[in-house]
Amino acid sequence: MGRPALTARKESPEVYPVHRLDKATTGTLLLAKSSLQASRLAKQLANHEVQRQYLAVVHGQLKVGYRGELDGRLRVDPDRVRVCGEDEGVEAKTIWECLATSPRLAVAVYGPEAPTQGTRFCKVRLFLFPSFPYNSELISSPQIAAPIVGDFKYAPKAPHAESLTELSIPNDRILLHSSSISFYTWGKNGKRQTITASAPPSPALERFCRAHSLALPK
Repeated sequence: MGRPALTARKESPEVYPVHRLDKATTGTLLLAKSSLQASRLAKQLANHEVQRQYLAVVHGQLKVGYRGELDGRLRVDPDRVRVCGEDEGVEAKTIWECLATSPRLAVAVYGPEAPTQGTRFCKVRLFLFPSFPYNSELISSPQIAAPIVGDFKYAPKAPHAESLTELSIPNDRILLHSSSISFYTWGKNGKRQTITASAPPSPALERFCRAHSLALPK
């Protein structure tokens, strides 16, 4: 999950990917039409000048309007992004805000012999720094303990399967959506201008939010 090489894709030689989305997530992806543009955008990413906004559904009950900031250090390993010590990796930050909380308890069974339990869901807005695919390792940390629905890798004990299966959502889908990405460019008049690209919620995210009365952003 490291930064991709700035080379054209074989299937689309005129397109240069600037960053990645995890294969289980959806939303906006920044592509360039030339290697020069790709290098310039990659530099903005490295300098934390690109703003990436995500929507996610998480387990737990947070207060609507409540926001916070999670800080830590992340290291890119071959199989995943991991939280690491002060002398490793790079500094990472996630700013989050609770947008909605489900009004009812969803029934979930944690195991074949476990009692039926209830869980609530929250929809949150995330701003991620730096340009990792997503900082769900931080979201699932004890600081907030609100794992993203469908993220079996970082929160294997959460009742993901039951909550997804009842809505016919594949278990390989993480309810994390890159809703917008903003970067800057220079206009013909020499002035710097910000460009924002956005993507509507994925069908799976929209279906889950409607089923649990989590209002979708307008």
